[in-house]
Amino acid sequence: MYHALLRQPIYRSEAVTIVATLAQYIGLELSLEYIDIVVWEEYLILWIIRASSNTHEHISDSYHFVYARNQQHARDLSRKWLEHLPHLPHHSYTACPDGFMIGNIFIPGYIQKEECQVPLE
Repeated sequence: MYHALLRQPIYRSEAVTIVATLAQYIGLELSLEYIDIVVWEEYLILWIIRASSNTHEHISDSYHFVYARNQQHARDLSRKWLEHLPHLPHHSYTACPDGFMIGNIFIPGYIQKEECQVPLE
């Protein structure tokens, strides 16, 4: 409820529960069609992809950012980038829905699907 009130995304199942509870409480028929609740299913989440090499002589890392629906979508979007880094065989995927700061620049943790159709590089 807290995140819904702050207009932050929640899962659709949670939104349905909130609307049903509110409808029961006030005695009116309500649905998500008429109540503006932000749901994750309509957003892409920021994913940080780390490609690394852990040899004893040298540790190397490279990072890539994409907005994706889930980890599998992030893998699909980063596949071409990873193809150019065969020397970095270890890959990790971290969701970052709260976003983060790089210097004075804030990278948002999620965006509406229509806002971004290509991965960040």
